[in-house]
Amino acid sequence: MPEETFLDDPENWTDKETAPVPARVFQRASLGIDEALSSRIKSPRAPRIRSHLIDYVVPIGRRALEVAIKEAVSQKELNPRLSEWEPEWSHIANASQDAVGSLTRLFRAIDPHGKDAEHFVRFIRQSRAGGVGASKAMRDARLLVAAKQIIGKLRADTLTRRDGLVALYPNSSQDHQKRAFVRILAEGWVFLTGEMPGKNREPLKNPFLRAVDAAWIDWHQEDSDAAAFGEALDAAISSIDEAQLNWLRAVGPGWVRP
Repeated sequence: MPEETFLDDPENWTDKETAPVPARVFQRASLGIDEALSSRIKSPRAPRIRSHLIDYVVPIGRRALEVAIKEAVSQKELNPRLSEWEPEWSHIANASQDAVGSLTRLFRAIDPHGKDAEHFVRFIRQSRAGGVGASKAMRDARLLVAAKQIIGKLRADTLTRRDGLVALYPNSSQDHQKRAFVRILAEGWVFLTGEMPGKNREPLKNPFLRAVDAAWIDWHQEDSDAAAFGEALDAAISSIDEAQLNWLRAVGPGWVRP
């Protein structure tokens, strides 16, 4: 088989090549979202897949899943949850402070009155086995002083950036990843069914949430708590006004065609 044909066959794609979207999203093996959406074709209860889209329900669902994953990953990077990064940043700031304190004590031990590199040259030359030239000792002394300054600036920058992010994203407790994921799927749902997603947060009573849950499992390959999508569901519904609803019904989302 020619090399270009091999590479162009989605069945041969790997997760590394298609990241952040798993390769399985582009391959033939059935996914949960396929079944969740296809079940709405002959469902005894509304909403149902609109007749002119029945033949396209699986590829549209796969495209929605692809875009939803990409948008979710992007939004998680842009809007990190406080609990995901703040403890680590605070730990780095504290460790930086400890390092500055340790270097300060080291400098005082070498020369109680020394702050500049020149004060440490004599000890550096004395402490080296075999001796060291004055110029090299001065270079090392300057590196020591610079290290303290850099670490001190690292701490200050970390604290400033941390406080800035907290101020910029005061609602970072919200799960922007799930919000983005559900919003894209909601757009696809409106296009396929012509109906807004149901507001009920109970998955057993909301076929849209069941589709979301199936899509999430397709992505992560592990069970999710479908009820945890409630806040994201409310946000998705609120984001679609009447004008956009009519547009999605008539034309579909901008992402529906690659």
